[in-house]
Amino acid sequence: MAEQDSTWEKNTINKMLEMTVREQRAKRRWSIFFKSLVFIYIFFITYVLMTGKKDMSMPVAEEFTAMVVLNGPIAPDSDAGADSIIPLLRKAFANHNSKGIVLRINSPGGSPVQSNQIYKEIKHLREKYPEKKLYAVIEDVGASGAYWIACAADAIYSDKSSIVGSIGAAISSFGFVDAMEKIGVSRRLYTSGTNKGLLDPFSPETPEQVAIVKQEIKIMGDMFADLVRTSRGDRLQETSDMFSGRFWIGVEAIDLGLIDGFGDANTVAEEVVGYGKLVEYAPKKDLLGQLSKTFGQKLGLSSALTYGLDAAMITDL
Repeated sequence: MAEQDSTWEKNTINKMLEMTVREQRAKRRWSIFFKSLVFIYIFFITYVLMTGKKDMSMPVAEEFTAMVVLNGPIAPDSDAGADSIIPLLRKAFANHNSKGIVLRINSPGGSPVQSNQIYKEIKHLREKYPEKKLYAVIEDVGASGAYWIACAADAIYSDKSSIVGSIGAAISSFGFVDAMEKIGVSRRLYTSGTNKGLLDPFSPETPEQVAIVKQEIKIMGDMFADLVRTSRGDRLQETSDMFSGRFWIGVEAIDLGLIDGFGDANTVAEEVVGYGKLVEYAPKKDLLGQLSKTFGQKLGLSSALTYGLDAAMITDL
């Protein structure tokens, strides 16, 4: 009897071991399967990111319209910044098969310095390659610094519903002085001059500092207005609120001379430039760079001095 019990126990243990081994093998197979799916997914995403844009270094045999995309807030180290856009513009103009350039814009604005650098480079390239025209095409929004850049084009096009304008400058900050007093926190700020702490959100503002800020804003706003007047010339139908910072939609903007016509990148390439084939000039990115950029855009960036409609405001329109 004892021998039978021992045999039964051994058989039971062996069966349990076999079941455990089979279960572990099944888990390994499923693990390998899911890891393979993840690898295939990553490979696919990498392939799309690496091949989704035209490679600027690859020559295009036939004649075409070059397209440079300016998308998002205009800021240093962004895809819409001067360091990103200017090299693309230079390559687009320099290619002997490009017969015209479309600058496709979808931006609420941003840094005045970055905007002006791109503006000046477009004017320079138009002088260097007088046979090639550059047309700005505004999609959802071309406001503030983005409109500043568009003014460098030979002509500006948009959709009838595009947001255009917002010609003006803005400095934004916050004031936490009253809140700090309520919770019993005091600010200790030591400066070498009375205005070194200008715009500090934790210090009370003075009438003198407010006057300084308004003076600088007026100078920047006047620069913007003068540039629009010079660039648009006789096409501009100036109104009392044109340089107030407000914006218009396309059907209004065309009557004011802020744009020259309606169209998208494809129609402008085909009907205005005369070459319907579009070749996009875009910066190369590796997968990590693309994911990092996407994450950074989700977090959001802001600049102290902008020609800008607030990004949240644009989203709500």
